[in-house]
Amino acid sequence: MSPPIRTLLVADSGQTSLTDRLDAIDDIDVATATPASVLEGFDGRSPDCLVVAHDAGGLDTLARLDEAGVDAPLVLFAPAGDDDLFRRAITAGATEYVRTDDPDLLARRIRSAVECVRAGDADTNETRYERLVENLPVGVFRTTPGPDGTVVKANQTLAEIRGFSSADELVNSAAAEAYVDPDEREAFSRKLVEEGAVSAEELALSTRDGETVWVSETAIRTEAGGDVYFDGIVQDITERKEYEQELAATKTRFETLFEESPDMVFVHDDDGIITAVNRRACEKLGYDRDQLEGMAVWDVDVSVDEAELRRTCEQLPDDETPMFDGVYERADGSQFPVEIHLTCLDDGEFLAIARDVTTRRERERKLTRHNERLEAFVDVLSHDIPNHLEVAQTRLDIARTREEFDHLDYVETAHRRIESVVDDMKQLVEHGRDVEETQWILVSDVATACWENSQCSEGVDLDIGTDGYLRANESRLKQLLENLFWNACDHAGPDVTVTVGLLEDGFFVADDGPGIPPADREDVLSVGFTTDDDHSGFGLAIVREIARAHDWDIEVTDSEDDGARFEFHGVDVDPA
Repeated sequence: MSPPIRTLLVADSGQTSLTDRLDAIDDIDVATATPASVLEGFDGRSPDCLVVAHDAGGLDTLARLDEAGVDAPLVLFAPAGDDDLFRRAITAGATEYVRTDDPDLLARRIRSAVECVRAGDADTNETRYERLVENLPVGVFRTTPGPDGTVVKANQTLAEIRGFSSADELVNSAAAEAYVDPDEREAFSRKLVEEGAVSAEELALSTRDGETVWVSETAIRTEAGGDVYFDGIVQDITERKEYEQELAATKTRFETLFEESPDMVFVHDDDGIITAVNRRACEKLGYDRDQLEGMAVWDVDVSVDEAELRRTCEQLPDDETPMFDGVYERADGSQFPVEIHLTCLDDGEFLAIARDVTTRRERERKLTRHNERLEAFVDVLSHDIPNHLEVAQTRLDIARTREEFDHLDYVETAHRRIESVVDDMKQLVEHGRDVEETQWILVSDVATACWENSQCSEGVDLDIGTDGYLRANESRLKQLLENLFWNACDHAGPDVTVTVGLLEDGFFVADDGPGIPPADREDVLSVGFTTDDDHSGFGLAIVREIARAHDWDIEVTDSEDDGARFEFHGVDVDPA
């Protein structure tokens, strides 16, 4: 029986637990020393092996022992060590480097080192090779071939990857047991047999506790002593694989949000070229995905141009998502308003999320019209009617006190004006309601009928310059035309010609009278605006409300003869 291996553990005083556990092993005889006293020897004799704890100045102690010419094996014990420490330990003279606090494994390393010295081959190439393999940062294995092969050799790193404390626990185990899916071992084995090598195969291995680790496995088919083996290395890629899976899940969530968003979503580069769109954008704009991708932003948003977009992208802060108003144009040429939130992405592209705000703008428009009518009501109730009532009351008081009853004529006139104002307010409300039913109307017919109803004085003529049609609510269109005809008859002079004609997107009513001063053109359509005390100022306000009810735009400008011209845009027309 071989004598116990005299082992000197160089450690701080706190390593008593390891000392006791090593000393309990039958063939290991342990003594301790501090880094300062290590060169004093081992009870007067040189130890068979020195184990130096890394946390006790391990590398410095190793260097001192190596310089002192100690010929016993030097084992660096560093449970929390790394690959760089292994390289430095070997450089400092270590024979072995142990990265575990398992006393049984440490004991086996001590025996191995001592046996090599006693056999006189401590520094043979084979020994150095085995030491290198044992301390590689990747797992190393040798198995017998085939799906049912067994583990012949394994290093400590492979044991740690699979959650075992010692590589010896893997030896003689079935290689297939390492794989989460045993079929992967079969496929791996078949590929090795057929091709002789497998490179960087990503596989899922199971740990001792039943957890899964991802590895990159590279192996070759070898022969040694007439036997065939599979030799390979295993690199733990679990962290990278989990990151990739998390990244893939995030990408899937983003793609789902991108594609299923109820808003239109675009990605474009800093040149304004659209590189990606979602399904909603295709549906709203009437393009196929392949058509939209490759178009320029300004081909879709007609409210911006290339230079403006480039400036916006250059000045966009990385940490802000500003909102812009835009106007998108569909494939059929129709347009609608949008709100766009623009974000700068990390890769130099831009994410634009656009929402159709047609309904909201319509609600805002209706609210604005409602508030304007309400303000008109308040103005009439607080000014016009009280003024007429005051005139009537004054004239009535004079008639009573002086018995001058001709003043009652003024009272009657004041009441008629009040009735007229009330009637105008009713029309303003009635004609301001949204139009629900429209029809195609021959312009010449409706204009002629309205001209006859307007009863303009002699010398005022109507010129109808179209045989076309327009789409409108007939009764409201009649009211609109009659009001414009009355306005021309009252303000354009005794010898005037009123012209009605079609535009590309609407129609116009013009005269050749004195026109409307530019300063008054914004106010002329407001409630109560008049240059004649005998009028209430509701006529053109009602015209505006009728246009708004049809969702038409109205513009007051000059006619070709410098008279007044009222243009209505956004109207469905057919020139016939």
